[in-house]
Amino acid sequence: MVMLLLVLVVAGIIVWLVIRNNAKWKTIEAGTANAVAEIEAKHAFLKSNQVKSRIRSSDTMGAVQGSGHGSIKLEVPEKYVDQAIALIANNFKE
Repeated sequence: MVMLLLVLVVAGIIVWLVIRNNAKWKTIEAGTANAVAEIEAKHAFLKSNQVKSRIRSSDTMGAVQGSGHGSIKLEVPEKYVDQAIALIANNFKE
């Protein structure tokens, strides 16, 4: 019984940490899977400038293959939002 309680507490802590960590990431750009190349270039550019970033996709295989289905987002931690937006604005002209 004690072991089960311990497992439930540990599982609860893990879930809480995952939710808390994901809540700290903010989307700075989003598009359809057709925008993969541009968003990947911005992601690489931010990483090269020591700004943490990640790419999220609602359809990983379709987005990677450029099928046009699903959506893709470029996310950065909250504390890097202003820096990331400024870097992209100064280096990627629409």
